[in-house]
Amino acid sequence: MLSLWTLMLTLLSSSSSLPGVPGTAVESAAPAPGISLTASSQQAGHWTQPFQALELQTRRPEELRLASLQTLNGVALDWSSRELVAAMGEPVRITYDSITGYTEYHYPEVTAGLYDDTVYYVHADKLQGGIHVNGQFIPLTRKGLDLFLGNPSSRAEDGEVYSREEKVLKVYTSQDGNRTGADLFDEIIS
Repeated sequence: MLSLWTLMLTLLSSSSSLPGVPGTAVESAAPAPGISLTASSQQAGHWTQPFQALELQTRRPEELRLASLQTLNGVALDWSSRELVAAMGEPVRITYDSITGYTEYHYPEVTAGLYDDTVYYVHADKLQGGIHVNGQFIPLTRKGLDLFLGNPSSRAEDGEVYSREEKVLKVYTSQDGNRTGADLFDEIIS
């Protein structure tokens, strides 16, 4: 609620003047941090962002909680290699593990493990502060995980496990408490 008031005060302070009130003209007010105006919106005085941030701040936590786990950093389980390449482009490299039979498609932000031409697991270790699950950015902080994923289904030495239906998201944590990676996989193959 405080953020909404801050935005409203920013909007009021950025108006060019208040009619009939001397000394209220503002030469050029910069938008609040995180707010950007396009050239056309500056002329019209319309805010183009942060509607998504406002939406998140006005929704109740239980409305933000993800009901399913479909994708990790843009890759879905059960995709074929054709669907994977169509969505993500050509991989940086492809590796094959003769012991497990998995073929891994390596991308800058994610690795997809395929078996029989189907994505069986997705791994992310270049986290940059968070992960995208079902297209939603989730900060890898305690508050971010709690807000979007709720309480973990289980905890292990190396991280926390979140289950939805038959899908599992595991967020890995190092011994010093830093989150180091995430895996999305099907419970059946774990």
